Amino acid sequence: MKRVTMCMVLCLAAQPGLSPCRAAAAPKVAILAYINQTSGCQVPTEEVLRRIAARHGNRVSLEFVDFGSPKGRQRWQADGLHCMAIRLNGSSQATVVSKGVTLEVAFEMPVGFRWRHEELEAAVRQMLDGVAPEDRQSPKATVQGEGNAARLLVGAETVLEDIPRTQADEAAKALNTAAAAAPLTQEAFALEAGPDGAPRICLRGDPLDLLPAPPERADAAELQRLAQERFLRLVAPFPCLTRPFPGMTVPAPRR
Repeated sequence: MKRVTMCMVLCLAAQPGLSPCRAAAAPKVAILAYINQTSGCQVPTEEVLRRIAARHGNRVSLEFVDFGSPKGRQRWQADGLHCMAIRLNGSSQATVVSKGVTLEVAFEMPVGFRWRHEELEAAVRQMLDGVAPEDRQSPKATVQGEGNAARLLVGAETVLEDIPRTQADEAAKALNTAAAAAPLTQEAFALEAGPDGAPRICLRGDPLDLLPAPPERADAAELQRLAQERFLRLVAPFPCLTRPFPGMTVPAPRR
């Protein structure tokens, strides 16, 4: 009798789609998104959430709570919330490994204050499948083009274009050397005044020759604007540790 029972278990396990043990079931992530859908102000985030759910199939469930409606607002308040939040398996807090850096992320308030869409996608993927090898690598800097029409790329993203090839090559080498020592974050870069008072971009304290030649008769404010624009483009592909993100205005507290 024991031999017959064991054979039945083995036969069930051998059949596709059947399992004698619940522990063999695929892991799942339940997404509960508290969003004011009535206002329509977070449509891009709603689309990202639907895309995540579609991508992972039955391993991910998605539920929206529209706190712009009376019923949704009642539940939102009962759950102790005061602003938009996205919970993954009951928590809005997540640890995400992105571009070689470990980030502590809170999916609270609208996107852009404390989190990014790509971090939300990575959080779900890593909860399901673990951290991928590419998640642990800082993006590589490369150069395309020649002469004064070269482009500096970080990963697949073009950060600077129409710059001298020699300038781009030197910057790529500096970025890759620094990343090999320790993964780069936005905090590794600084826009500061040089000895002559002119703005300059620094990487871990060392100047990067990445600013354009100043236009004729440009005043200090114009030079600072040009430097700030180039600086922001350069650091954009790298993870940011500071939350809320620098320069963001935090929404007014609920009264």
